[in-house]
Amino acid sequence: MVEVLKSSFEDLFPIIETCIRESSFVAFDTEFTGLTADSSNTETLFDDGPARYAKKRRDVQQFIMVQIGLSAFIEIPHENRYRVHTFNFYVYPGSFGSVNVKFLCQASALEFLCRHNFDFNKFIYDGISYLNEEQEKVLCNEIEELSVATDAECDYDEITVQEISSKISEWLATAKNEDKLVLEKPPSVSDYVLHSQLRQRFPAIWTISVDRLHVQCAKITEEKKSIILKEHEMENERVLNSMLGFTRVFRLLVKHRKPIVGHNCFMDLMLMYDKFYRPLPGTIIKPLAAILFLMFVNRFSVVFL
Repeated sequence: MVEVLKSSFEDLFPIIETCIRESSFVAFDTEFTGLTADSSNTETLFDDGPARYAKKRRDVQQFIMVQIGLSAFIEIPHENRYRVHTFNFYVYPGSFGSVNVKFLCQASALEFLCRHNFDFNKFIYDGISYLNEEQEKVLCNEIEELSVATDAECDYDEITVQEISSKISEWLATAKNEDKLVLEKPPSVSDYVLHSQLRQRFPAIWTISVDRLHVQCAKITEEKKSIILKEHEMENERVLNSMLGFTRVFRLLVKHRKPIVGHNCFMDLMLMYDKFYRPLPGTIIKPLAAILFLMFVNRFSVVFL
């Protein structure tokens, strides 16, 4: 088994991709922060399909996955057996800009994880991020518009940013192209917010972090700025890929249309749909029903994403 964390995800991703592509089918299991958000969501024998879906949807909207196990079964030709590659992913909904997920934890679920030696430090400190399509669109727009700072953060940092802006304005009055100015970086402002704000306010400069405590401003030509902006777009793409995280693995499963095998995995599948694809619709729809209700009589489930 290979443990996959945020710190090792990019290095392991090509191996994961190869295993999924070459597999005959993929088995999965997940762990979550809770099962039932409210007593009114408890299932009964009288629930029909839509009623059960509505109850589980309310649970899924409030809980998150903390760990996902994937086993890729690759057939060995002419030997009637499989070679299995198993990956254990710690996943955690990273925050960036307005994407800041709130979720519930149920005491019994956390106790269950404790009994099975779940590492909560890895979950929080080194869990792999993920986004669904709706969150991805929001984040793409914010990165494009350089508006990643939340309203509260902007209000709080405005005085500090204005002080730095005043110093840059004085310097620009006499600065020539390629001149540089190094300023102390305020600890109360994140790097991304500081660079975004200064680049918006002063189109004739470009900023970089010299180290943890200082920021450098350089007066540049339009030609040089266009070159830098192309490099900056690549950096934005790296930020987005980092936030997508496990969603990229989910999309591999969709792309290669591998059979997905799980046991008693109704809620697991709803969580995967909601967290990695799109928010669950208010009522069950045909494509979603095909994913959620293709069950074998022995309660094992096989689905095609």
